[in-house]
Amino acid sequence: YALLLLYSLVFIGLTIQRNTIWKDNISFMTDIIKKNPGVPYLSRAYGTRANALINNNQLDKALVDYKRAIDINPLEALTYLNRSLLYMKMNNYLDAINDLDTAINLQPNSAVMYAKRGIAKYTAHDSHGALQDVNQAIKLNHNMIDAYNLRAILRFSFGDYQGAKSDFDRAIKLNSSDSEIYKNRGIMFMKRQNKEAACQDFISASHLSNVSAAKMLEQYCNS
Repeated sequence: YALLLLYSLVFIGLTIQRNTIWKDNISFMTDIIKKNPGVPYLSRAYGTRANALINNNQLDKALVDYKRAIDINPLEALTYLNRSLLYMKMNNYLDAINDLDTAINLQPNSAVMYAKRGIAKYTAHDSHGALQDVNQAIKLNHNMIDAYNLRAILRFSFGDYQGAKSDFDRAIKLNSSDSEIYKNRGIMFMKRQNKEAACQDFISASHLSNVSAAKMLEQYCNS
């Protein structure tokens, strides 16, 4: 960390002079990587460039950079987490789960790691494994909105309506501006034949610019 701090301080004086060269994070990180081969903290430069490449939709190149970052520092849990999110973006859920396994081994008290692995397992059709992970995420962080949302979906799929409703209510209490939670709760109400409650949730989600909820509102509530 001392080397990284020193390096950062050295470059403060160069930022203004060179900002015409560094047009974006990809160029900036590439410049750092080229001029500092072999230094340990380059794993973070590769990781940062990978994130920028994803934003630029260069996913294959981002995978290469994450691998380089891990080769330099295989003990950085955040790199495995970020690569797992890229794998999920690429619909490669098994590799995402493998990376999250490693991340959790490195950082076993991270609610985020468990929540993301729960999402990956759910998408890979491992509902029981997903439920275990979101339970652990909520145990580690009682304000984990994504975990409550997914657990609600899972509980409802297992026939636990009251548990699902409780989790949706908790998620909305934590973040009343998340349209997906309203939409998901509305779907649950719709399946329970509670049209009034379902439509109210679809209205709330629509007001938050949720396009799919607006379609459900039109098809289910205005028909």
